[in-house]
Amino acid sequence: MIALALTGSILLASAALVIALWLIGFPALSPPTSGLSLTVLLDLVKISFGVTAGAGAVIAVIVAYRRQKVVEAAELRAEATEQREVTKLFNERYSSAGEMLGHDSPAVRLAAIQALAALADDAPTHQLRQMVIDVLCAYLRMPQWTSETKDIPQADRIFIEGHREVRHAIIRAIASRLQEGTAVSWKGHDLDLTRVVFDGGDFSGAVFSARSINFSGAMFTAGRTSFARARFASGNVGFNQAKFSGGEVEFTGAEFEDCNLWFHGASFEGAKVYFNGAKFRGGITYFNFARFISGSVNFQWAELSGGVIDFHFAEFQGSSITLDDAKFMGAKVTFLGAKDWSTPPSFPKHGTVGLILPKGFPDSSSDLKEGSG
Repeated sequence: MIALALTGSILLASAALVIALWLIGFPALSPPTSGLSLTVLLDLVKISFGVTAGAGAVIAVIVAYRRQKVVEAAELRAEATEQREVTKLFNERYSSAGEMLGHDSPAVRLAAIQALAALADDAPTHQLRQMVIDVLCAYLRMPQWTSETKDIPQADRIFIEGHREVRHAIIRAIASRLQEGTAVSWKGHDLDLTRVVFDGGDFSGAVFSARSINFSGAMFTAGRTSFARARFASGNVGFNQAKFSGGEVEFTGAEFEDCNLWFHGASFEGAKVYFNGAKFRGGITYFNFARFISGSVNFQWAELSGGVIDFHFAEFQGSSITLDDAKFMGAKVTFLGAKDWSTPPSFPKHGTVGLILPKGFPDSSSDLKEGSG
């Protein structure tokens, strides 16, 4: 390519000189007094080589450009080939782990969980990682059995316990990758945990920052499920129609920052739910149409510093709801429209700016007036 360009430049220089001489009639070389002087001839040669140099520069640019395009095309082909190989390997690992997840043996399924979690860590794109997370969440949504059920044969009880261990392995895999400083983060990925039965699980310190975190219809039946010190940042977090029927659910020290937290229609029927020291900063927390039947919900030392906490149309029938020592620091906390106020929450005697009590029901504190703040 370079030799061809050099040859072309020489030919172009020669052609330029010939054309210049032709334009002036091919005069004879003579002394300076007549004809074509040596000085003029040399000037013509300089001009021809100048033209050639310019043309050569253009040719060099064109050659370099074409060479660059060839290199880029080769790199793109190499990248595409590598991507195909990565995707092929991903699909092979995905299929293999999926088959293991359907195995009868809990040990094999536990290995499948580890394989899927590692596969999600290695996923080349956000979409592929989300696909693996969706599979793990789907397993949690499968119908659950409890070993507390009476008259279960021993073999079935062993199967149920093995199935429970697999489910808890998934919860640990997800929670560990939502921590600050983890090597591979799953923060920013949606979690569809609708209708999942929780008989324990530890999400302590997790960061939920995806567009959608959905626990709607989940059932918290036993054990200890912890969201202690978790941070819910932006997006929507749904516990709509969730049922808190047993065990303990902790939001102790959790932070809710500009997110919409939904407990719409949730039922509190025996579990102990703790929001002690939780921080509500902006956003809206909905407890509308929630039913507080038994158990306890504790907001002691919670910081209510922004946004709205809405108990519209909630029913307070028997749960012990404690806001004693809660810090009302600017959030609007409204109980207007409560459908049942027979077992009202307890409030601090003073410093309840932003608290709005229901109209037409007795106050739970002698210092609080209807619609007061």
